[in-house]
Amino acid sequence: LNQAGAKPGDKNKHAFAEQRKRGATPADPASWRRDLQASLDRLDRRLFAAKERGVRWLVVMGHNAIRDTGDHGDDPSLVALLDPVLWRHGVHAYLNGHDHHMEHA
Repeated sequence: LNQAGAKPGDKNKHAFAEQRKRGATPADPASWRRDLQASLDRLDRRLFAAKERGVRWLVVMGHNAIRDTGDHGDDPSLVALLDPVLWRHGVHAYLNGHDHHMEHA
């Protein structure tokens, strides 16, 4: 996730969190839940900060579609967890790949 609301000249314009191996481990089988919640909380904070800074357009990018009429179909976990965050902040667009076709409303 990039810094929400970054403007030209911002020192941390492209500061990305350090990537680390994802997934549960035998020593900590619930670690993926904490990682997921931390990501959702970080997105929530960044969208809030972007609105506070007066960012006009809120665009979020992801790999998987939330709602999809393609081969993969809707992703119930994204519908339940991500969709409410996007609506709460009035996100204008969610861009994704995964199914290699175009959909629009």
